[in-house]
Amino acid sequence: MLKGRSDNSINADSFKTGEGYRECISKRMRLPTNSEKDTNLFLIVLVSIFLLFVLTVSFVTISGSSMMPTLHSSGELVFVSKFSTPTYGDIVIIDNLDGELGKGGGDIGKKLLIKRVVALGGDTVQYFFDETGEVVLKVNGEVVEEDYITPLPSRDELDEDGYMDEFSHNRFVKYEYKVPDDCVFVLGDNRVTSEDSRTFGYNNTVEAVNRDRLRGVVFLAIGSGGIRLI
Repeated sequence: MLKGRSDNSINADSFKTGEGYRECISKRMRLPTNSEKDTNLFLIVLVSIFLLFVLTVSFVTISGSSMMPTLHSSGELVFVSKFSTPTYGDIVIIDNLDGELGKGGGDIGKKLLIKRVVALGGDTVQYFFDETGEVVLKVNGEVVEEDYITPLPSRDELDEDGYMDEFSHNRFVKYEYKVPDDCVFVLGDNRVTSEDSRTFGYNNTVEAVNRDRLRGVVFLAIGSGGIRLI
């Protein structure tokens, strides 16, 4: 008398391929299938990437016009690499929550600042009128070409408009300033309005920024200027 086959029996056809065998064993032992393993691996990788992003990247909303035309003042969002080492030309986020930068006649308040690094510790900086009457930036005695800025007016333009005294007061670094070790010298791209290392010192005097204040280097901007790498 033939007995009915148990529901737990395995069809011999399942063993015709290695894959079928593995699938059957997985079902009996309740092990994850290959497709489930792939899904789990994908989720682990996705979560790891997300955590890495959160730990190493932050974002800041821009306000003000000190970095125009590079960055706009209409609420543009910038992404910041927290652990990048800033160098020449990098745009950085500066922690001024204690309000110490610009403390005195030109207090710029308690906020995060965004500026461009133009010199490092040990460098010398000048920002002044050259023999042609144009404002130039010199680092270690060499003129820095800056095609990304809103420049200051020339000497002739300032004289003509009667603004020479106002700009001479706090928009220039007339004598060579040596950047202290572990500091950076920063300027805004909009040199007409920016409060930066030309005015960060007490009562609008020249002062570099300690690296301890830097929150990171900007690498991406999203806003009215589109999405672009910085």
